[in-house]
Amino acid sequence: MLLHSCKLFALFLPLCASAETCGASACPEREDQSVLIQTRVRSAKANCGSCCGCLWGTGVCYTDIQSESECNPWPENTWCPCGPEPTPTPTPPPTPPLTPPPTPPPTPPPTPTPTTTLAPTPTQPPTPPTPSPIPGLGQGGNPVPLLGPTADVTFDEATLKCADPRWKPDNSGLWTFQQIAEAYLEFGAKKFYKPGSGPDLLTQCVGALVIAAGECQETSATPGKGCDAFATKDSGVFQLDFLRTGKTGDVVNPQIAADGGIMNLCISGFGAGFMTGAPWYYDEEGSKVATLQGDSFTTCMGAPALVNDYSCPDPHAVANVEYSNYVGTFCHKGYASRWSPCSTQSTAARCCGVWNGGANDYQGPFPDYYFEKAQDHLDKGADFEATCKAAIAR
Repeated sequence: MLLHSCKLFALFLPLCASAETCGASACPEREDQSVLIQTRVRSAKANCGSCCGCLWGTGVCYTDIQSESECNPWPENTWCPCGPEPTPTPTPPPTPPLTPPPTPPPTPPPTPTPTTTLAPTPTQPPTPPTPSPIPGLGQGGNPVPLLGPTADVTFDEATLKCADPRWKPDNSGLWTFQQIAEAYLEFGAKKFYKPGSGPDLLTQCVGALVIAAGECQETSATPGKGCDAFATKDSGVFQLDFLRTGKTGDVVNPQIAADGGIMNLCISGFGAGFMTGAPWYYDEEGSKVATLQGDSFTTCMGAPALVNDYSCPDPHAVANVEYSNYVGTFCHKGYASRWSPCSTQSTAARCCGVWNGGANDYQGPFPDYYFEKAQDHLDKGADFEATCKAAIAR
């Protein structure tokens, strides 16, 4: 570029000629020509004064020259721009590249809280029946029927008449627990149970007194002693209303009338023996049937051991508590025979009822209801265990 410029301005710049006439090796070291030119221009510009255009060496200011390129071909000329020379904008230092913020280390995932896997709660087994609080009363259940398979059971005349004065109430109407125990053993257990089968004899007898305590009617004079025959009337000490129905009633009701409207102790004992130890016979359909005087009845024979085995629990029974279906040989709910259907799947209130104490809304569940009634008598002086031992020894 320097040689090209020298050729162009050879007539005006003698300095350039020397550059053309010397070789690179012969040329002496020289000053930087661009610096000298810039120095001269700055010095000349200081003489512009009020000139706005091209100031010639002659001192004349030509304002019609509009550009520095038209003014500068003549070295004596000075370019005088109009207005102050713009201050060159300093070149800003290069912006250093932004240093990205350090990448934080990745946040570790939260440590999972260890989960304790609980072992499945085992199904709580039902609470077994509470042992009887009544002294002398052991585990209940069915005896083996003494009569064996038979087509029918019938009343004998001596039982119906019950003529012995020992079975009569006193003048106040009191039947003592001693009378009740002896009548049950004589007309019930001895007639229907095979000796030595089922619950022991003491449990059979005490169980009968516990049931009588819950079924036989009381007066203010009877607690701790027995029950009132006049208040109990035709239901008897064991509340055997079924004996007054059907063909059985045809036999029993006349005797009740003859006894002044009272079901005597002998009939009651016999009825209790049938319900708790009835013999089976197999009818033409091959089903077990228990009949009295030609009528089929649902009895305790073959009934489950627990009330819980039925689908109709007592109103106040507690969930997951087992309730015995027996007090001695006396059951709460009976067995289904073909002629007297009773399904353990029934949800009807008081389904399959035999001795129904506990199946009513105002009573505790079976057998607790009977235990409570018996305990009332024991608290007032009765002793069922001693009474039964005396009756058994008689």
